[in-house]
Amino acid sequence: MGIPSAQAQKVMMFPFKNGRNNNEIENLWQFFHSSLISTITDERFQEILRQYGVGLVKITEALFYVDPETYLPINGPTKPYLKQVLRVDPKFSTWQEYLYIISSVKQKSNSTVFIICNL
Repeated sequence: MGIPSAQAQKVMMFPFKNGRNNNEIENLWQFFHSSLISTITDERFQEILRQYGVGLVKITEALFYVDPETYLPINGPTKPYLKQVLRVDPKFSTWQEYLYIISSVKQKSNSTVFIICNL
């Protein structure tokens, strides 16, 4: 309960081998490593979003898998809760806007993001 699940046919965040041309897998590893040490920048976030198979929903779900105490999946199940219960607008397009949503959720819920996701 509360753990996001991706549709099996849409799990990959990189193209098949013959379609790769920009070190996509290494870029993802570096991005998620950066997420663990809090060094992601807006530029890096935008770079990863431009990668084949990556989108806002998918990247926030993956960040949640990596560190559920820090990151929040902004997906179909959480958006209505954020809007209606916490009165937090779930729309974002930059890393800073995403961090602002997480900060707002923590303030309004007075708990960790992980607990909010399990409601």
